[in-house]
Amino acid sequence: MTAILSTVSPVFGTAEPLASGEAIINRLIANGGLTTTLATGTVTFTYWKAATSGVCANVLTATAGTAASGLTYAAVGVYSVDASGNLTLLGSTGDLHTTLWINTFTAYTSPLVFTRQAGAKYALGALAVGTTPPSLAAGSDYFLFNPSAPIVFGSLSGQSVLPASVTAGSIGTGQSGGVQAVVAP
Repeated sequence: MTAILSTVSPVFGTAEPLASGEAIINRLIANGGLTTTLATGTVTFTYWKAATSGVCANVLTATAGTAASGLTYAAVGVYSVDASGNLTLLGSTGDLHTTLWINTFTAYTSPLVFTRQAGAKYALGALAVGTTPPSLAAGSDYFLFNPSAPIVFGSLSGQSVLPASVTAGSIGTGQSGGVQAVVAP
């Protein structure tokens, strides 16, 4: 029974392969009932292990019940995760504050180019700076379990743009949710 379940339902933290690209959190786990609200100036990281290899050109995120307003910066980036947990930015959407996450219950496809390798660990970083950050479709873990290695969600406060690199020791683990996204060609 375990072998069948593991092939049907990927382990949380391992991407779900799609016809084109992959969902960084299994779509059955990250459904419309789970959301996370970004905090202004705090990068929210969602970690995943790539299920497939390929060049990504786009990232899809989706808003929930709160749209962004009064933002001065909004972006999504993908980071490589090294063996120590340090992050290095591989690619980002750049600042899209006038067009990203401005309506509720809307999917947003944004250009973001990087190359992923099956089995490698990555972190998606989402950052909104301004008056009202959005709530986004998400995955969730009980916040007391998240600090157990390897972490699945992280955060870095005090940011005005996505940082080029992040040391593992500066990443907070107190939150219980991370942004759902699809990375695709």
